[in-house]
Amino acid sequence: MCQQYNTTQGSEAVDASLLYTNLYATVSPFSFNLLDFFVTLLFLLFYEVCFLCIIMIELERLPVQDQSTSTTELHLLPAENMQFADIPQAFQTRFLSKTMCAIPIKFRRSICMKLDTLCRLSWNDFRSLAEKVGLDNDTIAWLEQKDNPTELILQEFKSRKDCSIGRFKAILAEMERNDVVTVIEEWVVDEWRKQNNYNNLPTSSSGKGPNYNLSSLV
Repeated sequence: MCQQYNTTQGSEAVDASLLYTNLYATVSPFSFNLLDFFVTLLFLLFYEVCFLCIIMIELERLPVQDQSTSTTELHLLPAENMQFADIPQAFQTRFLSKTMCAIPIKFRRSICMKLDTLCRLSWNDFRSLAEKVGLDNDTIAWLEQKDNPTELILQEFKSRKDCSIGRFKAILAEMERNDVVTVIEEWVVDEWRKQNNYNNLPTSSSGKGPNYNLSSLV
């Protein structure tokens, strides 16, 4: 009986060993493939992080481009296409901070002619300008009898604390007189051309306009 028991016990041990072997053979490849998957995933994540770091370093090394229009770029613009917005901001500020006396006669005359013309409906002519400058109704009524009311208002505007061209331009914008604002902007553009010899550039061989060769601008 003991011999039978030992035989039975040995048979169970063999069966358990075979079951363990079969189970290991089934699980082990799965565990190995899963480990490979996680290792590969970590490697890919590490590679992506390194790649992004390299891109960020390269971007930081790139020079920052100036958004303002350069002098050379302005020279390359056709004269008839140059706009007030193309002029560097520092140049605009310098001229708009001047007083109205800085505006040449031809531009000043154009401003006065436009504002002297009565606007029956909108009333945004010299009368509105006088009101915004701070003149009373009696003075405005007196100005209506004059031939050059806007010029007289500009004389009075000089005595104000902020009598800059920029302030005058802002008043015109409040009056929605964009046509007069354009005159001031044309004056600034004209001054830019003068100071940068824009009107004295060498002409092209065809004679149709300036020769915008970069070598001639250096």
